[in-house]
Amino acid sequence: MALARTIAVLVICLPAMAAAGFGPSLYQQYEGRVVASVSLNGANVTKSHVIWREIETQSGQPLSVETLQDDFTRLENLGIFASINVKVYAEAGHGRVLVGFDFVEMPWVIPMLKFKYTEQNGWSVGPALSSVNMLGYGVSLSASVVFGGTTQAVLESRGPWFTTNRLRYNFRAALLDRYDTLNEFNENSLEFTPWLSYFFNPTTQFGSMIGYFEMNSDVDGKTLSDDNRDQFGRAAVAGIYDSRNSWRNPTGGWWTELEMGGYFGDGNWFQANLDFRRWQPLLPHHTLAMGALFSGQTGTVGVDMPEYLMYRMGGANSIRGYDIDVLGRELFGQNQTIVTAEYLFEVLPLQQWPVLNWAFSAGMQVAAFADYGNAWNNDDAHAIERGKFGGGFGLRFLVPGINVARVDIGFGEGGRVFFHFGVWDKFTAQRLRLR
Repeated sequence: MALARTIAVLVICLPAMAAAGFGPSLYQQYEGRVVASVSLNGANVTKSHVIWREIETQSGQPLSVETLQDDFTRLENLGIFASINVKVYAEAGHGRVLVGFDFVEMPWVIPMLKFKYTEQNGWSVGPALSSVNMLGYGVSLSASVVFGGTTQAVLESRGPWFTTNRLRYNFRAALLDRYDTLNEFNENSLEFTPWLSYFFNPTTQFGSMIGYFEMNSDVDGKTLSDDNRDQFGRAAVAGIYDSRNSWRNPTGGWWTELEMGGYFGDGNWFQANLDFRRWQPLLPHHTLAMGALFSGQTGTVGVDMPEYLMYRMGGANSIRGYDIDVLGRELFGQNQTIVTAEYLFEVLPLQQWPVLNWAFSAGMQVAAFADYGNAWNNDDAHAIERGKFGGGFGLRFLVPGINVARVDIGFGEGGRVFFHFGVWDKFTAQRLRLR
């Protein structure tokens, strides 16, 4: 029976796609037909349950092209496949359809060299071991040590659903030794930030975190404690609405987050972030990405919260077109506003690239951007004229692991030109402590 079905499919079916991906318009003619079977092909490492829990299209049920599109998006968001090809075939003589998912997996573990760059400390390099699909369970786990401008050891992991199909985790532990050029001391710090998130539905989630942060200084007067060692517990909660059509390369949808929490220990203060992001599709391959970040902290700097946790403007991840070592000494504070717009044109769509016996998905975009940023303390008058504008253009390399590597040329006041390099998309990078 299985052989007869296969022969019938090969003889009379309509092929799904010539290239990897999913084209909903090709399958509208099959909308509402009963699904005879759903098959998985090419997943040699990934556990079958990791794939099946992302697929809502079921045999014996009417085909919904919208549901099939959502299945494709969820599988793509796992970030473990170099390509995914969805096929829908008409079954001979029955009026039903057959659905197939063809996968090309990225390598589940990769030894590599890790490169780290910050505009304060320059380049660092060292060994790393990274897995985007640990033992086939869809878990991302990486460990790295870099040396150079900074010495840093990082262990981080992100997992898909576990226990139930609504619970996820994300944790990062980092040891860092570097010279803080803006605050003028040698930093030796430890951070541990474990998040646990519950999904009420595919677009709405609630997360909580209880973490730890430690800062050691080689200079007196930089920490709140007299022994040059600050220790803080951290607690935070966050509500997120996420309707992006792709986590890795969004071209439509929203990301909205309200995060509230605080530090306690050698200092005590409250912190809140309100983060809006919108991806607006324009023409095919053209996207307008817009974002606004508002961050606030309570207390008095130097009394309740340390100076080294103030926000400083300038550089690749706040206002491009300015040197963070210059503007960061002029425009800083415990509160911040950053507004960004980027016009993105897809030069090279995400696609499979074979490397030796491995396969990766990668792509490239060109971008034009504009930034506005401001920072102030609670006892300052927050005047809009204190803010700075920057703009420019650049390239976006869509690569596994970090999602995006950015190369930008920024223009600031007086026509000054700056070269910027960054990893992760700017909306994500501007939320980092070191940016």
